Amino acid sequence: ADYTALDALAEEAEDLNGDLYSNFDEIYWGYIFDYVTNYIPDNHDYVITRQDEVDAMVNTLQGYIDMLELKGADYTAVNTAKTDADAEANKGIYTDESVAAYNAALADIKWDYTILDQATVDGYVAKIAAAKELLVEKDADYTELDALVGFVNGLYENFGVAEDGTEYTNFDDIYWTYMFDFIMNVDAEYGKKISEQAEVDALTAELQRYVDMLETAGGEPTVESFKFVDTADYKEVDGVKYAYGFKTLMTKSQFANYVECEGTYYELESSNSRYVGTGSVIRVYSEATDELLDEYVIVIYGDVDGNARVDFDDASLLDLALSGEADALDGAAKLAANVFGSRATINAQDADYLREAATGFAVIDQVTGKVAE
Repeated sequence: ADYTALDALAEEAEDLNGDLYSNFDEIYWGYIFDYVTNYIPDNHDYVITRQDEVDAMVNTLQGYIDMLELKGADYTAVNTAKTDADAEANKGIYTDESVAAYNAALADIKWDYTILDQATVDGYVAKIAAAKELLVEKDADYTELDALVGFVNGLYENFGVAEDGTEYTNFDDIYWTYMFDFIMNVDAEYGKKISEQAEVDALTAELQRYVDMLETAGGEPTVESFKFVDTADYKEVDGVKYAYGFKTLMTKSQFANYVECEGTYYELESSNSRYVGTGSVIRVYSEATDELLDEYVIVIYGDVDGNARVDFDDASLLDLALSGEADALDGAAKLAANVFGSRATINAQDADYLREAATGFAVIDQVTGKVAE
């Protein structure tokens, strides 16, 4: 009998690469190995009249080989690239046309390739990167800014009078002091994309602040004030404004209960992420122009080290300063340490009273700055 086809198929079966198949061990060792190494050699002497049995062995072996299942291609890198690209495309910042082009460029990706097509699958990563390049950002929205620029230009052309007849008595002052440079330079800010919308909004807010500074005939002038309320107040020493009258362990949010702002806002700088202690700085700004208007340094009496509480560390720091083992106290720290008597100097008695306050045997009045009688 003619064993040519069977021998060739048997050789092919012996050369199979097991790494390509997900069920190789099951099929090869369960069926193919014994058939090729035992059954075929044991039945390799048939005469021509038994050719049909040899052909049947070919079909049987081919059937076993056909039972092998190729592994799927590894799409890990492709999935990662596609997920990231889709997230970018769906941000809502790209034009509908470019998103459609992106989707069309990736529509022919096939997701069922086997390991034999891994090279094609690997090429999809570059294909996805190229598709991302098709995305085109939308333009930023200049609607509000355009309206404000048009309003200001209209006032300029009509000598401070709006289309509705409103007359702004301080237009010349505000325009030439604030608006002129803005209007002259704003054209250079056009052409931004939607990812830069925050910059456009900031421009809009800036011009709106200038517009809000305009005063109408008979209208109330713009008020800018910042004042301490409740027990808080300030005093000026050697040209520095020191704010006091706050409770110990005051949080940054609680500080807001001690001040009132009108046409102003403040920034609080503290070395502690939560509490406001001695040495913290309050900077007051104009809401209209962001100009720095005033600055105060906070004093929490008894809190020498600035941690917002009165404890033994404060007394120790004062002791070291008095003995010369640490730098002399000055500024807010010196004011915070001076808790006894009416003198301007600090001495060991202050340290003693700080220790008493730390243990609860004495109370420091945060308004007077002295130990309560």
